[in-house]
Amino acid sequence: MSDRDRIEKIMNVLIQYTTRDFSETLELSEETDELDTISMGINILGEELKDYHERNEQLIHFLKEKNQELSHFAHLTSHDLQEPIRTILAFNQLVVRKYGQTMEPEEFQYLKFINSASKRMKLMVDGLLLYSKLGEKRELQPIDPNNLILEIKRELLADNEEVSIKLKADDINEISSNRTELKMVFKELLNNSIKFRSNKESVKIEITYSKNSKMHKITIKDDGIGITPKYAEKVFVMFQKLNDHHKYQGIGAGLAYCKKIINLWGGDIWVNPNVTKGSEVTFTVPIHQYH
Repeated sequence: MSDRDRIEKIMNVLIQYTTRDFSETLELSEETDELDTISMGINILGEELKDYHERNEQLIHFLKEKNQELSHFAHLTSHDLQEPIRTILAFNQLVVRKYGQTMEPEEFQYLKFINSASKRMKLMVDGLLLYSKLGEKRELQPIDPNNLILEIKRELLADNEEVSIKLKADDINEISSNRTELKMVFKELLNNSIKFRSNKESVKIEITYSKNSKMHKITIKDDGIGITPKYAEKVFVMFQKLNDHHKYQGIGAGLAYCKKIINLWGGDIWVNPNVTKGSEVTFTVPIHQYH
């Protein structure tokens, strides 16, 4: 075999390695020369890469199994907690119906506390159940985010008739994603802008868009009460409420839902800490998603 053929063979094997095909090795000549030294090094590299990818696949498989186990555990736990909460609520209502007329105001107040706490616990259990189910269905389809945002805006206007919602949005390219998940992300973020507005009667929201060869990048800005920079990561933790739950409804799960969904896509989400007024949340969606 000529040197030219040997070099071509070396190049072909290296190309195969880039596709994770390590089945072929380079033959060495009887008299060791410079090309043989290179071939020996490439053969060793091939073995090491093969071993690395095998261990990497095992690790990925292990992590998938553990994630499934954790998701199953959260599902079962939240399911099992439903029954005692329902029992507490039912028993509390029974006591109110039977003895409510004869109770002292202080005693009646205690029952109201129990009822309120139980209902909040039920919301948290329901939230945990929903969190455990996120990502179960990965049916992808081309989505027009512009139409999706208009649909969400109509729903939010119906739910917040007392608020003037001024929404300005860039034209966003078609995104390949799961429609239910993408709608949930947009709706949670836009709903937060409305919920945490600084003006009781109105809110201004701006959606900006850009992309590169790998990611769609979407930023949602508002003129609300904002997020303290030191809590920029904490807001994505499940059940973390930074504001008075009596004043702001919810269980502190919305941004945790968003983070899990976006991470499952292979994207990222973060709060821009360098905002002087309102809040600014950015998330990315891969150009190419896989089931």
